[in-house]
Amino acid sequence: MNLPPSPPSCPTGGPVPDGNRTGKSDSGRSIPPCPRFPAEAVAGVTELWQYTHGHPDITIGFYDGPPDTAHPCLEGADLRVLPPWWLPPAADDPGLVEHGTFTASVLFGQPGSVLPGLAPRCRGISLADTSDGHTSPDPLHAARAVDELLEAGADVIQFTVPYHTASGDADELLKRAVNRALDAGVLIVAPAGNDHGHCGIAPAVLPGVLAVGAHRADGTMFRFSNFGPAYRGHGITALGEAVLGATPGGGVQARKGTCAAVALVTGVAALLLSLQRRLGQAADPLAVRDALLVTARPCTPGQSGGQVERCLDGYLDLPAATRLVHAAAPARPCGALPPTVVPADRPVRRSPRAATVTTIAERPHLAQAEIAQPSSPAFLGKDMAGRWAAHARLQQRFPQFGVVATDAGGSVVGRGWGVPFALSAPGRGQLPDGGWDEILTWAFADLQDGSPPDTLGLLAIVVRHDQQRAGLAGALLAALKNAAQVTGLRQVVAPVRPTRKHREPATPMAEYARRTRADGLPADPWLRTHVRAGGRIDSIASASMVVAGSLAQWRRWTRLPFDTDGPVTVPGALVPVHCALAHDHAVYVEPNVWVRHLLP
Repeated sequence: MNLPPSPPSCPTGGPVPDGNRTGKSDSGRSIPPCPRFPAEAVAGVTELWQYTHGHPDITIGFYDGPPDTAHPCLEGADLRVLPPWWLPPAADDPGLVEHGTFTASVLFGQPGSVLPGLAPRCRGISLADTSDGHTSPDPLHAARAVDELLEAGADVIQFTVPYHTASGDADELLKRAVNRALDAGVLIVAPAGNDHGHCGIAPAVLPGVLAVGAHRADGTMFRFSNFGPAYRGHGITALGEAVLGATPGGGVQARKGTCAAVALVTGVAALLLSLQRRLGQAADPLAVRDALLVTARPCTPGQSGGQVERCLDGYLDLPAATRLVHAAAPARPCGALPPTVVPADRPVRRSPRAATVTTIAERPHLAQAEIAQPSSPAFLGKDMAGRWAAHARLQQRFPQFGVVATDAGGSVVGRGWGVPFALSAPGRGQLPDGGWDEILTWAFADLQDGSPPDTLGLLAIVVRHDQQRAGLAGALLAALKNAAQVTGLRQVVAPVRPTRKHREPATPMAEYARRTRADGLPADPWLRTHVRAGGRIDSIASASMVVAGSLAQWRRWTRLPFDTDGPVTVPGALVPVHCALAHDHAVYVEPNVWVRHLLP
């Protein structure tokens, strides 16, 4: 496809790497920035277009002003507009219509039109913001917008309507809606805002949301582009100057700001999701988010005015993210797509959110480091094997199979650990019904006997509460699989404790584990993370952890009366606890789900 001609003397292909354009003519007069069509505003788009202009199964939802769908560039686009049913009827505000039309054109402008968009073959859903000057955005509107687009089937949600927050946090209503979307595997992209860092913009400040800042055409940061601790670890920067888009009535004009930049990032995220489909993979919006973050190009002091934090986690680098998506694809036969779109020119960082992940063997001083997290139910770890493991100091005995993640300041933000054992030993062979407790027993027996292990059993992965839903658990899982592979083990197995099973203690675990989403992935977030990482659900460990105690102990652990025979529902328990008053004890038998990861 050919782009419309660029304005005279305007280079293509994205920003100059280090602010080398002065913006001055030889006579010293300011030169206006060159307007760029969306594909010219992001280096690597035209190369990616060789393989996909978007996949019709990928749906982009955006909450913005109502677009002018009669604009010629949107003729033929698969775009529908949803009204915000919770807002009072109002006449369309011209400024909002202009904003929504710009966003729609950058995403869905059709090939050969006056404004070709980035992902014209994707499906679009516009949730129209019809508020006026008397109806300010509030957390309820924001939460409803996220829920509406999630319910409509969006894979990517661009949330453009600003909700200002001076605290760097957001209302609980909005946080819950964002978490529902993230738990469903949906990517939320939002502008960082244009407030010079004086306040934050929700939902961009929330962990897991991909926040987008703006830089100039010469590669230097706009000083109005928001930055600060709330954006750290989940933000990237894209071109936010002189980006061309459609205007109501059939015109085209350039815009600037983080809302221009966020449309570019949303478009390339949809292209990467489409590339996953083109490569035979399931579309994974959160993996695309992580690919964009870990490949973001660090900025220089010259680009940031001496404050590199202004660049958030770095500049958008679509070629590097494309390489990463290609690298995750299964091997393809001769004649299929090449393994990369562009040559590799630099390494990729090791994990999401700029965390450093190593084994405990590499950093033994972190073996006992604590992580701030919500407290677990007190009865967990009261089983015999759990008490034994605590006394044995597993990460000191098996430091090569413990991993730890630290942030830029050196604080521990995540850890994971497992134990090696010989699954092929006589009398074993199958994953045991005894799950967590059984593999601990086998691991210590093999250690005493000197039996060579062939399998790593995962025991736990823990992520600090403010770093959750940002891909770090998946990075720790990948690091544990790598640790097993480099030591010659054949596979990794995990007795998985599903994240949401405690909400349904009466549901049999086998029934719960069979539930899937429309894309075929498990409905439970933690099971889904394992399957995305290449795991396969194997079976149910029906008695993975057994906790028996006196009624006095259970009352102390749970603060419940335990004064009735039979099943007792306990907060945090995956199944009911069975109480026997006559025998003065209660027993909890927790099932887990066996997931098997075969290693190359």
